[in-house]
Amino acid sequence: MSRPLSLFTMLMIGAILGCGDGSKERKKLEEVAVKGSVTLKDKPLADGEIYFIVSGYAPNIIAIQNGEYAGTAKVGANRVEIRSWKDGPPLSTDPTNKPTKVNTVPQQFNDGSKLTAEVASKAENTFSFKIP
Repeated sequence: MSRPLSLFTMLMIGAILGCGDGSKERKKLEEVAVKGSVTLKDKPLADGEIYFIVSGYAPNIIAIQNGEYAGTAKVGANRVEIRSWKDGPPLSTDPTNKPTKVNTVPQQFNDGSKLTAEVASKAENTFSFKIP
């Protein structure tokens, strides 16, 4: 019986030591203007969204229209994701037969993106992205 008790005791100690009081607030990052262009197969991306993502923070999502975007992003190293949607087939379980949304940008430029942008505090932050 001492073995289960000691395991329980160790787990409780670990839980207590591992949990902070929650008073530490996440540092607010400065946001600055960004702009640029996105091409898909050498043509301006008609419409879509570009995500500037700093790990641990909510992404900045900016609309793309006619291959151009302008908005704000957090200062620092950003991972960049690009998406553009078209209507897809409805779900077989949807009684309203509403079309789903299908991303037309290859996965390696959104969920699997390795695109980056270093957003600087006091600089013109213009970034162009070409999707083959």
